[in-house]
Amino acid sequence: EEYASQQPHRLTVGDVLAQAAPGTMLEPIPSAQYVHSQLPIRLAQTIRTLQTLPFIVGVNPYINDVYYMYWDAFQVLQKFPQIYRRSH
Repeated sequence: EEYASQQPHRLTVGDVLAQAAPGTMLEPIPSAQYVHSQLPIRLAQTIRTLQTLPFIVGVNPYINDVYYMYWDAFQVLQKFPQIYRRSH
């Protein structure tokens, strides 16, 4: 619930294209830190949305599988340590 209540940082197509422009290079540590901070929020919001589906939809085995894939990914990210530097 802590993550699901947070607002993710909006990333526009223009932001992505600017980072991918010829001659630019993404810095790996800040990029990894951004993903590490934003992905749990987005996963948690999707999990919460799936939890609010009507019962008949939620018991659909395909929807249930998707729910548990998101839940498992969220759990893995919760255990992943904060990124401070490259490890070799």
